[in-house]
Amino acid sequence: MDKKEILFPFPDFRSIQKEMIKEVCDQLENNHDLIMHAPTGLGKTAVLGPVIAYAKQHKKKVFFLTPRHAQHKVAVDLIKMIKDVYGERVYTVDFLGKKHMCSLIKPEDTMTSGAFYNLCRHQRQQNMCDYYTNFSSSRKSFERKALFKDLRFKSPQHAEDMKLLSTQAGFCPYEVAAQMGKKAQVIIGDYYYLFAESVRDSLFNRLQINIEDCIIIVDEAHNLTDRVKKFLTFTLSTGTLDAAMSQDQKYGLGLKDLLATMKTKLLALKQHLSFGEQEQRITRDLFMVDDSVIDELELAAEAIVDQEQQNHFLSISHFLEGWTDDDEVGFLRVVQLEESRQGDPIIRISKRCIDASKVVSPLAKDVHGFILMSGTLTPISVYQKMLGLDHAQAIEFENPFPKENELNIIYPRTTTRFEQRSEAMFEDIAIVCANVVDAVPGNCAIFFPSYALMAEIKQRFETKCKKTVMAEVRDMSKEEKAAFLEKFKRYKDRGAVLLGVAAGSFGEGIDLFGDFLKAVVVVGMPFTRPDLETQEMIEYFNRKFTGNGWEYAYLFPMITKTLQNAGRCIRSETDKGVIVYLDERYSWPRYRKYFPRDKQIKVSLNPVKEIQEFFAGKKS
Repeated sequence: MDKKEILFPFPDFRSIQKEMIKEVCDQLENNHDLIMHAPTGLGKTAVLGPVIAYAKQHKKKVFFLTPRHAQHKVAVDLIKMIKDVYGERVYTVDFLGKKHMCSLIKPEDTMTSGAFYNLCRHQRQQNMCDYYTNFSSSRKSFERKALFKDLRFKSPQHAEDMKLLSTQAGFCPYEVAAQMGKKAQVIIGDYYYLFAESVRDSLFNRLQINIEDCIIIVDEAHNLTDRVKKFLTFTLSTGTLDAAMSQDQKYGLGLKDLLATMKTKLLALKQHLSFGEQEQRITRDLFMVDDSVIDELELAAEAIVDQEQQNHFLSISHFLEGWTDDDEVGFLRVVQLEESRQGDPIIRISKRCIDASKVVSPLAKDVHGFILMSGTLTPISVYQKMLGLDHAQAIEFENPFPKENELNIIYPRTTTRFEQRSEAMFEDIAIVCANVVDAVPGNCAIFFPSYALMAEIKQRFETKCKKTVMAEVRDMSKEEKAAFLEKFKRYKDRGAVLLGVAAGSFGEGIDLFGDFLKAVVVVGMPFTRPDLETQEMIEYFNRKFTGNGWEYAYLFPMITKTLQNAGRCIRSETDKGVIVYLDERYSWPRYRKYFPRDKQIKVSLNPVKEIQEFFAGKKS
C-alpha cells in the first residue's frame, strides 16, 4: 500500500488501519456508502487521507463534518501533516458557525444564532458593517487579493487563525471563508451545514457546489440522529409570547392584540390535558394562523434587529413556519404544561422530529460518497436502519488497543431501577463507589443517569471517599467546563473524583489521555425518561421496523450513552484504566449482548481486589 498515493502522513500503519483504508477506497471506487464502527484515534487518520486523494483525482469536494469544535483542530492538523510530509497542498476551509466567525461579536455575547443572523442581514442591507462593505468594495481589491494569496499559501488553517487575518485586513471572515470555499478541496464544519436543509441550500448556492460532486465524512456519527432531529424541531411557549409582548410595548410595534390572541389560543390547549397530565399529543389544526401573521412578526423582528440580543418575534415566526408545514410522517406535535422558576404555569407546544432518516437518507443518495464513523456505532445495524442507510456497507472494526490495558467489571449487587431505589440502596452504591475509586491510583469519574440521582449519592459518597470530589453542575458554560477540567487534571497524581451525569457536560466529548483519568464508574443505566415522545417513538418504530420499537427508541440510546461514558477512560493504545458498570442489569443477557464483541467484561462481587491486582500488574 503506497502511503503517498493515499496521503497517509504517518511513518507506520497502526493495527487495522490498512483494512480500514482498503474499505474506504473500495467503497468510493464503487460509489457505495460506508458506516464504520472505528476505534478511538484510528478513524480520522485512516479515512481523511484516502478520501482527499480520491477527491483530488476525481475533482470532488470533501466535507468533514463534526459536532465538536475540538475535532476541527484534529482534522486541520492532519491535513497540515499531509502537506508537510508530501508537499501536497490541500486547499482547506474551516467553517465555524457564522456568529462565531463574526469580527463584531464578542465571545461573551449571549445573542441567539437566529437573532444574530437577522442582525447580520440588517447590517449588510443597511451598509452598517464595514467588514462586509470592504469585502465587496472595488477600492479594496488589492488588499483582498493579498489576503487570499496569504490564506492560500498558509492553508490549511484553523478557523480562528483565518478569522484573525481577515479581521486585521478589514474583511468579513465569513465572506472570506465562503469565497475560499468555492475552490476549496476540503470544507470542515458542523453537521448543520449539510443536514439543516435551508443552511445547506444557502451554502451550496454561495459556493456554487453541485451536491453530486461532494463526498461527506461524518465524524462522531453516533450524535447524528439526535442532532438532525433537533434541526427539525420547533417550540413555542407562553413565556416567549410574554417576552414578545414586553418588546412590543417597549418599541411600540402595535402587535399587542395579535400576541394576546396567540397566547389565548395557546392557553386554550390546556384543555387537552387530563387532570394531573403534563403532556399530550395534539394536531396541527389546533394552533393555526394566517400567513399574514408570520409576515407581521418578521417585520417586527426587522424593526428591533439591532436593539435586542434576544429577538422574540423572530423566534415566534420561525416556530410558525415549522408548525404550519403539513409534513406529519416522522413528526410529533405535543402540548406541555410546565412550571416556571417562580411557580407560574407555562404552556408549551412543539413539533418534534422523531425520525432522522427523513433528512439523512435522501442526502446520502444525492452525494457522491457518504462515510459515517464513530467509536460507538454499535450495534451498527441499528444506526443503519435509524438513518435510512440500508444500502450502505456497515463494518465493525475490533478495538486493537491491548486488552491487558483495560479492565471491565460488572458489579451485580446494586441497581438504580426505580422500584428498587431506597435509602439502603443509595448507601450501598455510595460505599461501592468510594471503595472502587479509593483503590485506583489516580483520577476517577463517576457518571449517573440524572442530576437528582447524583445528588442523592453525592451526599453519602463524600463522607466515605478519601479523594477530592468535584461535581458537575447543570448548564455549565464552555469556560466553566474548561476550567473544571483543568482543575481536575491537576489532581492526576493525588487523585480526584469527577461526578457527572451521563448526558451532561462530561459524559462524552472530552479527551483525558494518559494519567489524567484512570477509572470510570457508570452508575445505573442512563435511560431516557419514558415521556410521551419516547412512547410515541417506540410506537412509530414498532410500525416501521416490525416490532423493534423499544430497542430502537429506548434501549439503544441508553447503550450509546453508557459506552460513551465508559469510553472516556481509554483514549489511546498506551492508556491503562478500569471501567466499572454498577448495576445488576448489565449482567443480564438482554443488555450484555449489546456490548461490543471485543469487550472482555467480567462479573465480580469483589471489584476492589480486581482493581488492585490490575494496577499491580497481576493477571487474574
